[in-house]
Amino acid sequence: MRYATAKRSFLLLRKDGSIHYWFSKFLTDKFSNANTRELVAQSLRIAYRFLSAQNIELAVRVSEGRCLTYDEAKSLGDLCWRPILEVETMGDRKLRLISSPMAGKAPKDLPNA
Repeated sequence: MRYATAKRSFLLLRKDGSIHYWFSKFLTDKFSNANTRELVAQSLRIAYRFLSAQNIELAVRVSEGRCLTYDEAKSLGDLCWRPILEVETMGDRKLRLISSPMAGKAPKDLPNA
């Protein structure tokens, strides 16, 4: 995703050039400071990439009365420390691998081993 401005509107554009309406409307309506819009846009880009790689449909989850699980929210937060270009260019499989709960290093001394 990339962003552009059009008069007083802030637009987030998908790779094919179409406008991501909900993110764009949220950014335009809620934030008037250009720097804040850009930072929130980066966060939305990472969230969008995470949700699409994990096949999470938030609208469906909300209709069921739930949102992200604790592990999913923690994985999304951990992903925010990576460079945004790296997150956007890596494949879905790799993104799922590095954001899974099992992605941490194994302990050196395994109990009962």
